[in-house]
Amino acid sequence: MPTYTEAQIRAAIASVITTNAPNAVVFAFWVLGHDPNEWPGVLKPPNGTDADKVHGYIITRTQSDAVRKNPQCVTRTFIYDIWAFYRYDEASTNTTSSDITFNAELDAISQAFVVASTLPAELQRVTEEPEFRIDLDMFGGELLHHAIGRLTVEQL
Repeated sequence: MPTYTEAQIRAAIASVITTNAPNAVVFAFWVLGHDPNEWPGVLKPPNGTDADKVHGYIITRTQSDAVRKNPQCVTRTFIYDIWAFYRYDEASTNTTSSDITFNAELDAISQAFVVASTLPAELQRVTEEPEFRIDLDMFGGELLHHAIGRLTVEQL
C-alpha cells in the first residue's frame, strides 16, 4: 500500500470540498497571511454564480502526531483545520438565507467524509469527519459567515 504525502492528502481534501462546494474557491494551503482580517479578496471566485462574492475554503495542517508501532514502523496522523467563509446576504429570507445555504454546504462537506469507500485513496483513513464551529463576523471589512472545521487523517 502506498504512503501518501501530506501535500497529496491536502489535495484530496480540497477535491472533496470542491465537489461539495463547486462555486467556492478552495486553497489547499494558508493564503490569508498573518491576520485573517486582512484577507486580500482571494476568497472571491472570479466567475460562476458566486463571482466577486466571498465564498471560499482554506485547508491548513495544525497538528501532526506519530506513534511508534515497532522499531521500523511509525503511524502518523495529520490534523487539518478547514476554514470556510461565505458572504452574508442582507436580503435573506426564511427560504433563501445565506446562513441556511452556508450550513447546508458545510453539512454536505461533513457528510462526504463519513463513508471512507467514497473518498479518494489518500483519505481512506479519515478517523474523524469535520465538525465545524460556525459564526458571523467582520473580515476584511465585510460581514461574513465563517467556520473552522477539524479533520483527522491517518497517513497510509
